[in-house]
Amino acid sequence: MDAPTSFFFGLEKKNGQRRVIHSLLSGTGQEITEPSQIRRRAVSFSSTLYTSEFEEGETLSAGFCNGLPQVSEEANSQLEGPLTIQELQTALQGMQGRRAPGIDGLSV
Repeated sequence: MDAPTSFFFGLEKKNGQRRVIHSLLSGTGQEITEPSQIRRRAVSFSSTLYTSEFEEGETLSAGFCNGLPQVSEEANSQLEGPLTIQELQTALQGMQGRRAPGIDGLSV
């Protein structure tokens, strides 16, 4: 009965070795192989990964929107205007009855 147990322990040990990070690159591009340094680098990287350097008054989309098609001023004023009864009726009549709402809460 010991054979299956030692077999599975061996498999688990082998799988555990595959999950270990043996080396990482530092911020300067040097390879880190020391386990304690690998842990520090992983913590440092993950803690700075989602930090924001955004400052108040800065436009986030300044460079992002360059080159994308733009809506004309006339179309924008129509889109931003109030919803008309006709638009509402058309949208409601286009929905299928007896359907569960979608992600937006509308059963389309």
